[in-house]
Amino acid sequence: MTVWHYVVGQERLGPVSDPEIGELIRNGGISRETLVWKPGFDGWRAAGDALASLFTETPPPIPTPPSVPASVHLRKDDASPPTDDAPTTSIRVNSWSSPEASGPWPRFWARAIDCWLLGPTLAFAIGIVTAIYAPTSYVKLMSINNTLLGLALLPIVGVILAMMMAVMGTTPGKAILGIRVTSITDGNKFFFHLIREMKVWVFGLGLGIPIVALVTQIYQCRRVGAGNAASYDEGFAIVEGKPSGTRVSVGAACAAALFFGIIVLNAIDRNAQTEIETTRVWRNPITQKNTQIARTWTDEEMKTNSGRLFYFASNTLSAEALFGHEVMNFDGLDDQTYADVLGKAIATDVKLTSGWIPTLINGQRALRATAKSVTYPETHVEVLVRVSGRNAWRVLVFAAGRPTNDLPGRDSLVRGLFMTVE
Repeated sequence: MTVWHYVVGQERLGPVSDPEIGELIRNGGISRETLVWKPGFDGWRAAGDALASLFTETPPPIPTPPSVPASVHLRKDDASPPTDDAPTTSIRVNSWSSPEASGPWPRFWARAIDCWLLGPTLAFAIGIVTAIYAPTSYVKLMSINNTLLGLALLPIVGVILAMMMAVMGTTPGKAILGIRVTSITDGNKFFFHLIREMKVWVFGLGLGIPIVALVTQIYQCRRVGAGNAASYDEGFAIVEGKPSGTRVSVGAACAAALFFGIIVLNAIDRNAQTEIETTRVWRNPITQKNTQIARTWTDEEMKTNSGRLFYFASNTLSAEALFGHEVMNFDGLDDQTYADVLGKAIATDVKLTSGWIPTLINGQRALRATAKSVTYPETHVEVLVRVSGRNAWRVLVFAAGRPTNDLPGRDSLVRGLFMTVE
């Protein structure tokens, strides 16, 4: 038995059987303009087209004969009966009133474009903002696994998509594929699209969990491919759009390009992590001694008023280090005296938060103190000094958003630099 669905206003009704839909037509509940659908249809059709045989045609009223002079008499048998081909009223439904349901692949490519475009963009924006204004949050964010970060961002992407649909009526992916989403009932556009995006997140994307997402997407693909609405759209939304093959190809190419970009970004991220764990040779220009430091550290020599100063930086770690050397013109300088003088010299930029504590670096005596950046309070600083004869050496390590003790590779950098000291 055939089952029918039909739309009255913005509400989809049904299913109803053949006899029931015939009765609705006879009672006026369904007109020629009413949209109807049954399994096997590519999309909604006007009832006048899909159920033409159920609409009975009646001839128009007999026209009133023109007035004639009284002298003119018509015989009864002169009147001609109305013919069967009398004109009838024809109703043509505009193409926009007969939407075509969008197939599964155009919808997949549209969703892929939206997620693969907005997801990385959102992550990049959050990273930039937190790195500048909340380094502590940035460090915590960067420590999260990429997969978990993607899962956390997915509902936020849904909120952004809902805002775009409410304001512009489309999203990048839907615009490229020519897909439109409308509500069956009247109401607030933003809340409609927000609810739909959350339903897509749960029942379409499986919360972003890889195995679950595969199952939910296959299920929804089969529903849409069979001519049914996706479970999250049933009785809630109508998804229209039948893009051409060229348009689908363009959408697939855009999605593939975005996916390739994500692969490249992940490769860059893995390479950055590898550089923290692998080392390279650094030669101390003063002593000509070599040492091993992590590849993540770039270096250059800086100009200074006295002695020499070398600057190290790691964008991956959000950290910096200064390695300085001075030669005194007198003997008898000790670590404590040099540390006190250094503390006063850097006071405008770095405020000590502890006293000078004796420590051993590579088996050699040194002094260590913790500090904070005056300009950037969330930047933690560690200061180490060692005096050997007339040679005074210092290392300042700057870590944004975390104590220097929590900085990966901090110990190996400090030990490596002091290994080049005479």
